[in-house]
Amino acid sequence: MKRIYGTIFKELRLNKGYSIKEISDTEVSKATISKFEHGAAMISIDKFFRLLSNINVSPGEFTLYVEERLDIPYSFSSATNNFSAFQDKQKNLVKVEKTIKRLEDQIQKFPERKFLRIQIINLKAIISQAIPDYKDKIDARDRQVIKQHLLVTKNWNDFELRIYCSTIHLFDLATIELLTHKLLNPFNYRLITPDIKWMMSVALVNLTDALLIRGAEDLTESTPYFKQIIRYLEDHPIPNKHIAEKAFVKFNIGSHYYLINQTERGLEDMREVIQGLSLLGCDEWANALILEFEKLTKTSYLEL
Repeated sequence: MKRIYGTIFKELRLNKGYSIKEISDTEVSKATISKFEHGAAMISIDKFFRLLSNINVSPGEFTLYVEERLDIPYSFSSATNNFSAFQDKQKNLVKVEKTIKRLEDQIQKFPERKFLRIQIINLKAIISQAIPDYKDKIDARDRQVIKQHLLVTKNWNDFELRIYCSTIHLFDLATIELLTHKLLNPFNYRLITPDIKWMMSVALVNLTDALLIRGAEDLTESTPYFKQIIRYLEDHPIPNKHIAEKAFVKFNIGSHYYLINQTERGLEDMREVIQGLSLLGCDEWANALILEFEKLTKTSYLEL
């Protein structure tokens, strides 16, 4: 275990106002903690987790502190934030491409490490959400790797959900159907944590985004999938605490209604979402959806 872990742990302990005596117990002695903090001793993973619990810091939170200090992404999630949400896309493009280059260098040394290739493809997919031309860097073989991984993995966790969210727009409708069946199947998850529930809501946003793109090409193909999602949401509504995801899914469904000539219903759903976001002070989101609204309806939002 690197010395930096002990250093950061000490900083967090002091920040929380705990003494070594307060967090020591029969499992982890004061001497062990002191040596760990000064890089003079390693501790087992179970003792490390126990110490984090004693200072009320989660393993995920600790990982973020380490990443910030070393500027190296250890956790998959740190490298898979939604690229399209970044305000400074050019700056973050450089950062993500730097991560891709680092992973590509690793896979040159260890070509058998499938997980590296999956992470590389995933990062390219994230970039392609913001820069559509980047999709050209993801070939059919790459897509097959992702598809195969998601289909054969018995139980999805945060890793698989993030991959689904970032890559679903790359696939044809037949593949989308297969992957979405797994997404919505409760038996596909060994443990449904709060993070899993949130990521499932995010996945529904990205899924409806992807279906709208397909619908622009052929409504007859995308409509059955929208019907399936609408039926699913009747029995499994997105939790209110996931209000952003709930709003975006409703807007996308409203867009679909508009496209299939249920014009008034579609306009009502889209307007409700935009107005709601404006009332909440989410002007950036509201303005982005107004642009989508005007692009779809070819009418000024203020005129309707």
